[in-house]
Amino acid sequence: MRAVKAASQRVVSIESTDTIDKAIALMEEHGIHHLPVLSGTDLVGILSDRDLLLSVGWRSAKERVKRSLVSEGVEVAGPQRVREIMSSPVITITADDTEADAARLMISGQLHALPVVARGRMLGIVTDTDLLRELGEMAHSNAEAEAFLAQGVAELMRSAVATVKPTDTIGDVLHIFTRLRTKHAPVLDEGRLIGMISDRDVRRAIGQACVEDQRAEESGEMYVGPQRVREIMSPGAVTIPADANVRDALDAFLAHNIHALPIIREGMLCGIVTTTDLLRHGARLSCFA
Repeated sequence: MRAVKAASQRVVSIESTDTIDKAIALMEEHGIHHLPVLSGTDLVGILSDRDLLLSVGWRSAKERVKRSLVSEGVEVAGPQRVREIMSSPVITITADDTEADAARLMISGQLHALPVVARGRMLGIVTDTDLLRELGEMAHSNAEAEAFLAQGVAELMRSAVATVKPTDTIGDVLHIFTRLRTKHAPVLDEGRLIGMISDRDVRRAIGQACVEDQRAEESGEMYVGPQRVREIMSPGAVTIPADANVRDALDAFLAHNIHALPIIREGMLCGIVTTTDLLRHGARLSCFA
């Protein structure tokens, strides 16, 4: 099945010369995480919410003002234009690529969105959420997809889970994320699951620290931002029991707009399953190819 079927046809895009404020506003208005970047009609980059978090901590230019002097105007900390922080060149797929092709490319490149291009024209954009939603729809008419979603989630989970403590440093988390090529970690306090931390949490903290440090520098001060996991983690966590099936996990991903689910057995963390795990196994289905 071609990936273009799952792609969002109504694409919200942005110009490379547009402001970062406009990018933030567009993502918030439309509830999206990626913006294709155009220069005229040419696709020249892609901007993600992760780019915005790392570069400016999701703060508007007004929140990043360093000083306001009549003679010198206003100086803003951090980048101001989309072209300064977008990812380029863009990894794309064609209208002839299958959903399995898109899933494999996302997994290998750790991507969450792929513009669909044909003869130099962007037809749409397909995200990991689009592919998961399409997989769920397939199960209504395809026995292979139905059997996959009916199997136990424990068969897909990874039992060797990288966890962190609330007292660990942000540097510790970065080391784990980089070494294991993961983007999520359950937070345990004396063995009890108390929350989750993601690369988005870390990027926001780093981005805000960079902005605040630049703002403080002018007055000779130093900004000391959050240092520990407990200061930036998301408290609580959406979990799933070990006896649930893959369909339950898929529904939780889509309902809560999350990418990782800790798996609980008898009140204890026993594994984790991610959207990448579902895409990896889904890409092997003949109905997805």
